[in-house]
Amino acid sequence: MSTSDELIVFDKKDNFDIKLKHIVDENLIFQIKLDKCYRYFNSFYQYVGIFYKNKIHIFNLESGNDNIPQEIASKIKSLEPEFQKYIAEYIKLADSSEWPLKLLKIKNKIGNTIDNFEFITNLNCIDFINLDKANKIIENLNLKLHEYCSDKEKNTISLNTVFNIENPNYILKEFDTSKIETAVGVNFPNQLLLCYFNQNNCISQIQLTIKNNDTIYGTVLAIDSNTKTAYEGLKINRLLRAIAIIIAKEIDNKIQAIWSNAVNPISLYLLTKYYNAKVYNINTNNLEKEFDSQTTFKQADEYIKKNGGAMVYVELTPKNIANAEILFDDLTINPKDSKITCISEDLVDDTDTVLTENSNSEDIANIKEIDFELEKRLREIRRQLTGGYTKKSKKKKSKQKKSKKKKSKKKKSKKKKSKKKRTRKNTRKQN
Repeated sequence: MSTSDELIVFDKKDNFDIKLKHIVDENLIFQIKLDKCYRYFNSFYQYVGIFYKNKIHIFNLESGNDNIPQEIASKIKSLEPEFQKYIAEYIKLADSSEWPLKLLKIKNKIGNTIDNFEFITNLNCIDFINLDKANKIIENLNLKLHEYCSDKEKNTISLNTVFNIENPNYILKEFDTSKIETAVGVNFPNQLLLCYFNQNNCISQIQLTIKNNDTIYGTVLAIDSNTKTAYEGLKINRLLRAIAIIIAKEIDNKIQAIWSNAVNPISLYLLTKYYNAKVYNINTNNLEKEFDSQTTFKQADEYIKKNGGAMVYVELTPKNIANAEILFDDLTINPKDSKITCISEDLVDDTDTVLTENSNSEDIANIKEIDFELEKRLREIRRQLTGGYTKKSKKKKSKQKKSKKKKSKKKKSKKKKSKKKRTRKNTRKQN
């Protein structure tokens, strides 16, 4: 039993509300409550020492076990002179630019002395962005989603920072955690994620980053997306892109546009065609005037091949936000053929996740279907917002529409069969 004047305290996790919070890129993220503020650290070791208020608190991170074996405890006690040296240097050099290097040397010496033990310092209180307004909209969008996808545990949208995001409709067991893969990793706990959850797994996501010094719009919301390969083709990422446009202003009212560095022709095509995006040359920053809502996939593909990428901006105008809201409804509650595919099975075992910016490979195979189904709705949107098209132009294309519809139906029946085969394969793999 430790007394209050001892430097090393063998402590219990409950005293500091220590919990395994998330698994991010296979890193175990723990939370600890210090001075009424939750802080976060990652560790692969079972035993840790936390420097807090000039004492070293020792914890066993194993679930349901606070015991420190005698052998480990003796080794930790033998390092008391090193801990004292660390604290003395910390107090002495706290205001000096040299202090991190000196303290790091002492810290490393402590950590390298004992196997399966880590000395953790500098746990800063994180000031997370207020997402209340954006999450209110997410709640309403989830209500619509669940009208169509009734299994809430396997179909829920969530917005939060990397260390706090979870599926509110999935009850976690003890030490069960949200599993997330990101491009930024554990070094950016303020990173915003917009996730589509299957139980506690973020199977499709858009990383949202507020950039305040954009040369064209000032403040923009940069988007980078990733869908697990087993879940591509379900139109989930397309749904998340629409949500990002809907909620951007509620995240920060200063945001003027959605920004995407598109190196994928599908990204360029969809954003310009359905969200009136403006395209800037990635090398010159010049506006590319040939892109508008009439852009074809061929144009987008040729442009990407020639230039290697494009800077794409979706201005957050009432018109573009309305487009996104209508397209969200079309993918969920409206009686349309171009809806997302609801998830009904448990997580598919999928370690082959490729992180790309604006990964839209889910749309590549369906590009003709996208053209046909969404073009119809896009006409309705334009008619509502800008006056629309004439009856004469509709008649000219009526025959062409009918032939496309027949082809689209044939393709859909083939796709449904292939998806069933794929599901059976994945089910066999899991079993």
